[in-house]
Amino acid sequence: MKLLKYEWKKLCKRKIIWIFLIGLLLLNEGLFLKDYINKRYVNKDLYQIQKYYEKAFIGPVSSEKLEQISQLKNALASGTLKLSEFSTDISGDYYALNKLSDSFDYLSSYQNEMEKYQSFYEENERLMNAYLGRQTVWYDNFAGWEHLNNYQMSNVFILLLIFLALAPIWSGEREEDMLIILNTTRKGRERIHLAKLAFSILIAFMFTLLFAASELVTEALTFGLPSSQAASYSVPAFKMITANLTFIGMWLLMLLGKIIAFSFVSILVLLISGTFSNILLSVFASAGVGALLLFISESGLKLWNPLSLLYLNETLMDDRILSAFGKSFFPWELNLFVSILLFLTGCLICVWRRQRI
Repeated sequence: MKLLKYEWKKLCKRKIIWIFLIGLLLLNEGLFLKDYINKRYVNKDLYQIQKYYEKAFIGPVSSEKLEQISQLKNALASGTLKLSEFSTDISGDYYALNKLSDSFDYLSSYQNEMEKYQSFYEENERLMNAYLGRQTVWYDNFAGWEHLNNYQMSNVFILLLIFLALAPIWSGEREEDMLIILNTTRKGRERIHLAKLAFSILIAFMFTLLFAASELVTEALTFGLPSSQAASYSVPAFKMITANLTFIGMWLLMLLGKIIAFSFVSILVLLISGTFSNILLSVFASAGVGALLLFISESGLKLWNPLSLLYLNETLMDDRILSAFGKSFFPWELNLFVSILLFLTGCLICVWRRQRI
């Protein structure tokens, strides 16, 4: 515990980290709020019209509600429907009702579509079980959950913070000629190295949780996060998700993926830092390796790269069945399994290297 406090005190003294942290949090909030600001203020009237109609239909999905929407559209077209108080002409009401109709069409037909899809893959037990018995029985405005689970920009900011915070963890000791002294202290070489490993993972966890919590709170206060226990496939963007998750369950799984991915990056930075005696070189080398892994995760070897866990919102929609280690996996399952193995391997390498740094 004392060794962790020592690492924490070193980080606290580096004001540049806290300036970057506050600045990137504010920048992330601005980017995160961009869609909400466009809808809520730039297109204010249309936003209010949509909320007006959505509020009237929140609840169980039924053919009666679909018929009511159709009747409202006909009445609007014939000029017998009283416009909402936010309308200046029928275009806004017509747009809102069409959006509402599309949502109810999707929800009411989802089960039949999945049954047709399953009929083509009856021989594939994994795929059949994944989509078996799916029903969409509840309507609400799920735009907040869709936006939250698709937002990715904070990943770049967390990577930058990890590079800046952890690159000097060993190279700083070398640069200040403290490494020899630390290795000969009463705590010993092994405990110091283990403390640095634990601190690196803790920093990755802290940054990830901080950004995730800020996004969750901001989303709840703006778009709103209703019906957290509703099925994630209640929105077309997650129609083919291969895991039966609720919206909150999907967010938690993605959070777990980010924690594993960024913890793996923190271990890489720790290993790179032990190679360089110059802090600036360590930062650039760490950023270079991180950028390369990020590029690979977006272009090619996704399943074998822990940074691909940052894109679980996409991998979860991949319905391929892959065989590895004598088992069958969906791509996201294999990516998660391999990433955990690589993370644990990285930890073992860090422990082994304690005698070499």
